[in-house]
Amino acid sequence: MRGMNVLKIGVGQIGFRAFSLGLALSFAASAAGGTELPDAPAPVSHPPAQDVQARGQAILRQLIEVNRYWLLVPLEAVTNYAYVFHLRQGEQGNPDSGQYPVRVVEPAKASHPRRQGVTYYSVLQCLAKDPTCAQVRVVTEKNGRITLELAVAPPLRGACGNGVKGSWVGYFSFGGEEAQLVIDAGRMVPLKSVVLVATTPVRIEETFSDYAEVTPGHYAPLSVTVKRAAEKSVQFDWKFKLHDGGLWLFDQGRYRDQKVAWLDQVVVNRPLSELPDEPSPAPRKSKSASPRTTPQYQTFETNGVEVSYAGVSVAYAQAIARTIAVARSIAAEQFGFDMPEVITITVTADADREVQLFNDGEDHFVLDVSSEAGLERPARTGTFHIYGLCHEVGHLAMYRLIKDCDWMKNDAKEAWAHYLGSRLTDMVYVKCGPEIWPDHYDYRADGMQRLEKSLAQDSNTNSFNQAVRAWKALVEIVGDKGTAPLFAAWAKARIDPLDPGTAIRPTLSARPEAERLAAWWYESEPALIQELGKSDFPVETIEASALAGRPVELALDDGQPAGKSSIAGSGHAVRFEANGTNCFLTEVRMFGSRYGLPEPPKENFHVWLCDKGFKPIADFPFPYSSFPYAGEGEGKWVTLKVPPTRVPPEFVICVCFNPTATKGIYANYDKEAGGHSFVALPGREDAPFKKGDWLIRACLDQPRTQR
Repeated sequence: MRGMNVLKIGVGQIGFRAFSLGLALSFAASAAGGTELPDAPAPVSHPPAQDVQARGQAILRQLIEVNRYWLLVPLEAVTNYAYVFHLRQGEQGNPDSGQYPVRVVEPAKASHPRRQGVTYYSVLQCLAKDPTCAQVRVVTEKNGRITLELAVAPPLRGACGNGVKGSWVGYFSFGGEEAQLVIDAGRMVPLKSVVLVATTPVRIEETFSDYAEVTPGHYAPLSVTVKRAAEKSVQFDWKFKLHDGGLWLFDQGRYRDQKVAWLDQVVVNRPLSELPDEPSPAPRKSKSASPRTTPQYQTFETNGVEVSYAGVSVAYAQAIARTIAVARSIAAEQFGFDMPEVITITVTADADREVQLFNDGEDHFVLDVSSEAGLERPARTGTFHIYGLCHEVGHLAMYRLIKDCDWMKNDAKEAWAHYLGSRLTDMVYVKCGPEIWPDHYDYRADGMQRLEKSLAQDSNTNSFNQAVRAWKALVEIVGDKGTAPLFAAWAKARIDPLDPGTAIRPTLSARPEAERLAAWWYESEPALIQELGKSDFPVETIEASALAGRPVELALDDGQPAGKSSIAGSGHAVRFEANGTNCFLTEVRMFGSRYGLPEPPKENFHVWLCDKGFKPIADFPFPYSSFPYAGEGEGKWVTLKVPPTRVPPEFVICVCFNPTATKGIYANYDKEAGGHSFVALPGREDAPFKKGDWLIRACLDQPRTQR
């Protein structure tokens, strides 16, 4: 981040580690041309950090522009190309053990290995992609060379190897957050780079030479040496060529004094029909004996319901549509709830699918079964489909009014849908009878009969049944049409999840049944409210103007998204250690993307500051529009500024989006779990996230006087 110090946690080092004198002076004396400059006079003072950063960024941008046709993408004149890659894995003199054609149709969208003809991504490619990721600490100019010392955040992730895909001869990957560049000041081309691999004595050293001019003022190296300097060093000596149109492409590579990789049969800007085809990967075998096919959906519409169905008969599609339509009508007319103009549902019967039914909180359901037989009566399948559809209508009744209900227990939300769904099941039977379902049966047993039986058998110790009793008692007090206005009042009350009762009690006292509702709330609050167990750490804020203005970003991830996840019913949490005493959280940065409809939902998500035991200290709501719409595309870093709030020595940042199948935020994670990331919500049991580390970061600053 521009203008920000970067602190990497958990690597045994805090702050910027200075390069040793030997490393700083170890660069070769040869220059790739350019004017020799006289020795700079000894500095008498250090320039301000912001001046160094501005000067360094200007140098980096000029460097990237001069070298753009090998660091970024080829000239626009190069629209396509192809080549054959050869890889030798045997001893010297043996024939090559593998070759395969590669075609690059859209160079700007191709991966680095395919575009270059070799696996090569290091500090220069990282800087070319985003020069602002570098904090320039030192700039020196001497004898026609510019030397930059950098901190890189997020830490760069590099990879080098003789190969393009599937197989390599010699390969290593690395991560680092400190680097040094030596640049020819005359032509503004790199001569050498060094990356310090975090927490190790390993260095990645690269040298660049034999520059050729691609276009006037733009250059590319034809010789690159990459060395992993360690106890057991690895070195690649690579040659490149300029082809038609100024295409910079790998030519050949040596490893352990052997030629192990090379390209030939290079063609540029040919009709696509003349480019060689790449071999297709072998298809994955299906679990079933027959080949897998994409479901072919048909559509059925009736009375405000649209069913897209595949693998089931039209009779079941009609039954599903009619059940939802009747339940929707009853919820609107008898209970006064705001129901969607149209409810859509996708029904799929497929041998590889398990039974599931869920909603998006607005107007869409998804129903999966393994076969049409799975839709038959509960006595045969064990699944209550008619009740289940009514249950989902019950969820919509609540969620469309109370958009933000994180203050409510999950059991309470499910208990409401269970209660209203059971009522609706009985009412659908009254209107439609057993004939509504192709497999005729008396589904009244799935409604209030089942609910009442469950309550009778429970001694009021089950938390779910406690919540069912609470909702049932509420409706008995306010009547069928009294609940929707009450839910609407709760939605407008700006309920603080740390103290919901303060906002809810006035909505109850404003009703004619105030006395009975006060008694109801006293009895029901423990069953309905999510007890977050507020932290003992006091809430303390400070004016932003009182801070030093030098925030430190705490990063526990490697900065490279390897996967993404949306978690219903929970959140994304990362535990941090503050980099000092009296630190204040100023912003949270997160890498993610919003999915669903392009228009963001008119609701908030929550960022929580918690103590190390996940007890909440402060809640920061943000509109969903904070994340740009990406659909299924790539995510991006989003900065969420918060009122400067003091943090304890150990603290947790927890982010909850209350997602559904068609609305939410994908949170990205890196490829290796470091033990700092969790699936959790404030005040609830946490579970370690084992796929990687969430790309969530905390930025801290300190009061000006403390600096």
